[in-house]
Amino acid sequence: MMELLSVKEACRYLKVSVHTLNKWRSEKKGPPYIKMGRYIKYNRESLDRFLKSHEIDPTART
Repeated sequence: MMELLSVKEACRYLKVSVHTLNKWRSEKKGPPYIKMGRYIKYNRESLDRFLKSHEIDPTART
């Protein structure tokens, strides 16, 4: 089952401010979100994928 988080819950999960998450959303560079009317929700699995996509392996050769 999909676990949906509010904006504040997503911010706590990502450890970023509401301002930062809102800015990312407006710039279309943050994690995917779901818009239900005027409410914004984040799927926890999508947040995990977003974090994983920004993971850097310092031992990897470029």
